Amino acid sequence: MSNIKCVVSSISTLLSSEVATAQFVSLIEAQWGEVDHRRKTGGLDLDFDRYLGLEEAGVHFMVFAFEGDKLVGYNSMLYSESPHTKEMTALTDSMYILKEYRKGGLGSDMIKLAESEAKSRGCKHIMVTFKNSHPHPSIVEELGFFSYETIYAKQIGD
Repeated sequence: MSNIKCVVSSISTLLSSEVATAQFVSLIEAQWGEVDHRRKTGGLDLDFDRYLGLEEAGVHFMVFAFEGDKLVGYNSMLYSESPHTKEMTALTDSMYILKEYRKGGLGSDMIKLAESEAKSRGCKHIMVTFKNSHPHPSIVEELGFFSYETIYAKQIGD
């Protein structure tokens, strides 16, 4: 894994490259294909303007993993101030690593980098989420995370 580089970058920087954009779309489609079908509440409909708007609003950042020029993973993070505590909290929007790059510590490296970036942006807390079909309790526990909540989903619209 020594030839894989994790970087914090803006989505606008990634989208400035047609090759990187195509690779990102491919990763998102692969991640979508692995999502538990019970959780899918609609079709995949990427909205890069939404990503850019979140970035411009100062509530979003990305961690990307590259092997050379090949994008092999991403971690999309949202952050905001809690209305309950007035403390900044970062939360995984989505995270995905190509199957052939898993099991080598890349996920841990990406989470550590997201944690460092969140802290630099004033966050006091960070939460990571995983799909039930891909649980990772040992990884996150080794990084000092603890489980405190279970999320249930239900489709309520058309």
